[in-house]
This record gives sequence, C-alpha cells and structure tokens, in this order.
Amino acid sequence: MEHVADDVAVMYLGRIVEQAPAGRLCAAPLHPYTLALFSAVPAVDPRRRRKRIVLPGDVPSPANPPAGCRFHPRCPLAERVCREVDPPPTRVDGHLVHCHVAARELERAGGDARAAGSRMAEALASAPDIYSKDVTQSVARAPAP
Repeated sequence: MEHVADDVAVMYLGRIVEQAPAGRLCAAPLHPYTLALFSAVPAVDPRRRRKRIVLPGDVPSPANPPAGCRFHPRCPLAERVCREVDPPPTRVDGHLVHCHVAARELERAGGDARAAGSRMAEALASAPDIYSKDVTQSVARAPAP
C-alpha cells in the first residue's frame, strides 16, 4: 500500500478511524480496526505466518450507528468510555487516530506511535478468542485463478 498511496485513511461505518502517511500507517497502525485489517493481508513469504484477527459480532447498521465509538461493539479492547463518548481525534506527527485506548497508549509512549502500536497489538493478542485457528495465509498458497 505504501508504494501506491501517499496518505491512507481507514474508515469504519462512514467515519475515518485512522489516517496517516502510508509508510507510517503500515509501520505503526494504532486503531484496533486497522490492526485487524492488516492482519488479513497475506504474507509474501510462505514461511512467515501471521495470526489473523477475527472481530466478533456483526457490523452495526450505518443508518443507526451505536453511541460512543462506532467500533466499540466489535472491539476486543473497548472500555466503558468507548460505549459512551465518541473518541476525539488524537494527532501525532501527521498520524491521526480516533480511539480512546490508542490515545492513552500514545500518551504512555510519549507520542511514539511505533511503541503505542506495539502496545495495541500486544493488547489485542491477549484478548480472548480473536484469532482464527487456521487462517495463516501466504501468497504462495493462494489458489490459482
């Protein structure tokens, strides 16, 4: 993606949840939805496997979005504030994210998006039942058209 776009915006239910220069977003995704999307990208090297994050539940209706953060019903990291308050934008070095948990991790990491992104990925990894058991993918295993 970073070879085709300068800037990338990730949307969920019609709202931007994360936006950054493509290289920065690929190197340090912060929003749980972005992390889940990236986990679905097949690995180029068949020996390099990745765990796919499978989000629980169904996508809510865009005509009647949930209160608070629109992603909270499917987010394994959602907290009470996520259900009640729409997250304001948090900006760090051209990286924008709408997530209460990511904003807190950015603050804890002193504004270091890579460190905060690593913490978000670790938090997702420790969330129960979000990984598909047999969805390790690679380009080499993809069926021929």
